Amino acid sequence: MPINPTYFRADSTIAAQDRFDQHAEDKRDGRNDFAIDRDRVLYSKAFRSLSDKTQVFLSDEIRDLRTRLTHTLEVNQLGKTIVSSLGCNVDLTEAIALGHDVGHTPFGHVGERMLSLIMNNCEQLGIEVNNGNRGFKHNLQSLRVLCDLDEHLNLSKYTLWGIVNHSKLQYKTCTRIKNICYTIHHPGQCPHKPAATRGILSCDFYDKYLRKIEDKYWTIEGIVVGVADEIAQRHHDIEDSIRFHIIDRQQLLNSLAPFEPLYNDFLRGLKAELDAAINEPDDIFLSKFSRLIVKSYVMNLTTETKRLISEKGDEMGIINHDDFIRQKHLISVTDAKHLVSFTPEFENADKEMQKFLMKNVLNSYSAQTMDGKGAYIIRKLFDAYLSNPTQLSDNAIRNFYKMANIPIADIGDMRGKINDYRNTDPRRNILMRTIADYIGSMTDSYAYDQFDMLYGTKITMR
Repeated sequence: MPINPTYFRADSTIAAQDRFDQHAEDKRDGRNDFAIDRDRVLYSKAFRSLSDKTQVFLSDEIRDLRTRLTHTLEVNQLGKTIVSSLGCNVDLTEAIALGHDVGHTPFGHVGERMLSLIMNNCEQLGIEVNNGNRGFKHNLQSLRVLCDLDEHLNLSKYTLWGIVNHSKLQYKTCTRIKNICYTIHHPGQCPHKPAATRGILSCDFYDKYLRKIEDKYWTIEGIVVGVADEIAQRHHDIEDSIRFHIIDRQQLLNSLAPFEPLYNDFLRGLKAELDAAINEPDDIFLSKFSRLIVKSYVMNLTTETKRLISEKGDEMGIINHDDFIRQKHLISVTDAKHLVSFTPEFENADKEMQKFLMKNVLNSYSAQTMDGKGAYIIRKLFDAYLSNPTQLSDNAIRNFYKMANIPIADIGDMRGKINDYRNTDPRRNILMRTIADYIGSMTDSYAYDQFDMLYGTKITMR
């Protein structure tokens, strides 16, 4: 008898020690613990900022391209659809989905990479970042934002686990040719020792957060959000590329060939409708494409995930939810992530889709020129604030004093003395982190304005 996948759901009531600050929340308004998490993320400043952060493309000419906020809302919708089919916890899924990208920088992933290179001493700006202070990665920064920078939200560790694990916890190793790195602003000798052909970008600054978010807090809901994030990217990167005239419609139809042998009658019908709409306006053609790709991914994922959960339940003798809670610690995170999967055949087709997107979208002239501009602005902003930290915002200066354990006083006094306080090594590293936090929190338009004010002709009067 197949195991009901709802047995593998997260409970809606948790203990005080399962929250980041380890104290219980007042639930007299009737909300459960994860509904509280969801609402706190939704009303946070970091969430609002997502509306003006680039997803992949930034254009003043095309107003309906995705932003980091619309991407987040699509991940939320996909995640809820999938967990509803599995009978799992929708409130937890929403809390994770809405918060998963709040640590993202302006200008998309290129801003994240530039801050990572600076905070790993790859881009050398005059201050060496010490061990224990290195790194910048958006999913790890989301923890920092939600636990420290954007008030004290006291989210549950289940929500935080899902947010940080929607993406890998470390960067891929970086390739070097004869110890020369070509990913940095000015290609040159890799500063990391010992010399090797491959290097690792550290994220050790975030270890103090990860130690509190143990792997025992894994959930099916959190793993689903990570997959929903990937599905949303496949879908909207292609849609935006069509609107941006980076790929044409026939290229798109050809890219779906690996999936076609896997379609059932319903999906074959949707594919036929898409083929017939090849000469229709964008709105009609893309709506049919969206329906096909989202349905195919979600249907395959939910069907296979139900099968894998049932198989795991049989293997472990799980016949109800209490059994799952008692035995959950026996399931490793690696094994848990394998429970939320596409079929092997569909996974292979998706890998071909990823190659198509990398070659034709992410490596396109439009995407790369925008990436180059974003990386340049991030680097120049960091250089300006490091050279003269009195140019930092009031909140950034307060954060520096807080991290340095210096009593907070009048903002004018703090701004006037910040150069005096930054001269010791620990405080120099604190300044680097303060700047990374500040730039990472910027929206695209604010970063442009700051760059123009510092290097252009713009004058801001207070």
